[in-house]
Amino acid sequence: MSWCAVDVRSPGDSRDAVASWLVGRTGQAVEERDDGTLVGFSETEAAAEQLLGELHARFGAGVDGRARALPQVDWSARWRDGLAPRAIGRLVVTPSWLASAASPESRIIIDPESAFGTGEHGSTRSALALLERHLQPGDRVLDLGSGSGILAIAAARLGAPAIWCGRLGRDSLGDLVEQTLRAAEVQTVIVRDSAPTGIMVKHERFGGDVHVDYHRA
Repeated sequence: MSWCAVDVRSPGDSRDAVASWLVGRTGQAVEERDDGTLVGFSETEAAAEQLLGELHARFGAGVDGRARALPQVDWSARWRDGLAPRAIGRLVVTPSWLASAASPESRIIIDPESAFGTGEHGSTRSALALLERHLQPGDRVLDLGSGSGILAIAAARLGAPAIWCGRLGRDSLGDLVEQTLRAAEVQTVIVRDSAPTGIMVKHERFGGDVHVDYHRA
C-alpha cells in the first residue's frame, strides 16, 4: 500500500477548524508545519483526491490542497534505523544486528521486539546504572521478573553470580528468553506452564506519542 500525504493551506482563522476536520475525517494525526501548512494522510491516491474534494466542499475556495505520494517503506525493517547500542557505564546494551560494535565482555544482546526490558526505557537504564555503580565483587544477585532478564545478564557481565527466577510459557518466546539467559551464563529457576509468555511492546505513534501494548505469545 502506498500512502499519500495531503498538503493543505488555509486562512489562519480557519486553520484549527480545518485541522480538526482532517483528523475526524481520516482518523490520522495532522502535522502543522512552521509555514502554516497542514499535512494529513490518506491510504491511497484515490482516497486523497476524494478527501480534497470534500475539503473544498466543506471550507470553500479559500482552502487549497494537493496530494503527493509517499515513498513505500518496509516498516518491519525500518524501525531498526532508530536503534543504536547504548553504553551504561561498563555495559553496552545492543540489538543482535549491531552486536559486533561492542566487546563480548561488556555487551548485553537484547532484541527490542523480544520482551520488555531492552534498555530503551529510562527505568531499565536507571536500574542498569545502579547495578553498574554499586555491585561489588562477591555480591549475589537474584532477579525476580518477567521481562527479558536484562538485569540478571548485566549482573553476570559485571562478575556477580546471578540467578533469574520467573515463569515462562511453553512457546517460542519463552524459549528465546531462556536461551538468552543461559547464553549469558545466568543461572535460571524457571516454571514452564501452559499459559503463554507475555510481552510488552513500546512504539511511537504519529505525533510522537509513545504507546505500550501488552501481548501474549
